[in-house]
Amino acid sequence: MPFMAADLPRLSAPAQARFAEGIAGLRVRLAELLEQLGHADARAEASSMLSELVGALSLARAEPDRERSDTILARSRASLKQRFALELLQ
Repeated sequence: MPFMAADLPRLSAPAQARFAEGIAGLRVRLAELLEQLGHADARAEASSMLSELVGALSLARAEPDRERSDTILARSRASLKQRFALELLQ
């Protein structure tokens, strides 16, 4: 997603629409899972989660230092697990 999002404005309208459909589907599925875990505002939380996941991946890929890149991903993963009470899920 991060690499596609950057090029999306240059793609055709049908490609942009398909990308948007895919993102919407992923967001819906995340919301369903969060709802099953008892999250009251699952739709908003799913949107936030997806945004953080994509953002963290984008920043990690842009970071030339492997250790800092791994740290970005690890901190984001830990934050998401804590915020959404996913620590117990493996």
